Amino acid sequence: MKRKLTREWFQKEYWEKQRSTTSIAKELSVYPADVGRFMESLGVPRRTKQEAVARHVLLTTFALETINGQLLGDGHLEYNGYRAASLTFSSKYEDYLAWLFSIFASFGIEQSGRISRYAQKTRNATLFCARTRYYREFIDLRRLWYPEGRKVVPKTLLLTPRLTLHWYLGDGCLNHPKKGRTCIRMHTNALPVEDVEFLASQLTHLGFYARRQPFDNTIYINADSTKAFLQWIGPCPAEIQHRYGYKWDLQHSMHQWLRERR
Repeated sequence: MKRKLTREWFQKEYWEKQRSTTSIAKELSVYPADVGRFMESLGVPRRTKQEAVARHVLLTTFALETINGQLLGDGHLEYNGYRAASLTFSSKYEDYLAWLFSIFASFGIEQSGRISRYAQKTRNATLFCARTRYYREFIDLRRLWYPEGRKVVPKTLLLTPRLTLHWYLGDGCLNHPKKGRTCIRMHTNALPVEDVEFLASQLTHLGFYARRQPFDNTIYINADSTKAFLQWIGPCPAEIQHRYGYKWDLQHSMHQWLRERR
């Protein structure tokens, strides 16, 4: 250990920065067990199991907008029983998840393990899944989104361009009817009816013509509001343009776009 390692240094690195003994050992070019023994000799306590799996993160406005937008779609909050929770996401595109977790990394939210790959036998397709580490600050989000164990939309949720962009990436699509003009549909089928009506009313207050479709519990944004809606949420992020650019393409249907990519 080349640097002068003091109790204060370990307190800062291990407790304040929440670094692991493995991370510290890598920096010092020693084994994690050596770090543990040295901390013990200095009187630096180790984290309990509960403290080890639960980290802290500062959730900024941008972070919350991103997380809430993803939770409106397929995102899930998993409670671990130790007063902490993690975010779980799935997608048919591995590079989309890599992009999403690069955004989380900028907020200080770390990915846990690698992106996993699963075969969906019923759909004959591949699904990719990934999750974050457990954070104590996610518990409040878990209580808001799953007050009784089932996902609901918090009535304190306010739609913003960033939040809605992530919602659209997960659950939105352009609808190109054979007859008529292009419109937008948000696939909110799994949400309670009152929550879908709540989201539709927010979109209406924002100036878009939106309504819940009773036959399938989705949200319809009509053709007159489609272009304005896409302008409001902003363009498709450049990093995933090759995956989801068709959701902004008012001139082509998704099937046409897929054919052109082959």
